[in-house]
Amino acid sequence: MLTGADLLAKVKELGDVSKSDLVRGCGYVSTKKDGTERRTLPPSMRRCWKPRA
Repeated sequence: MLTGADLLAKVKELGDVSKSDLVRGCGYVSTKKDGTERRTLPPSMRRCWKPRA
């Protein structure tokens, strides 16, 4: 999982992607017991992600 300056750099690198792709690209993904993917959007990433109008 990325934090701080590394997180900001990765967000800029990824550019205009979906929230799911942004979370996945920054490493905030885990696997549930049933094998499905769980994406966790921490508060620091919520500030980085700008909702589309």
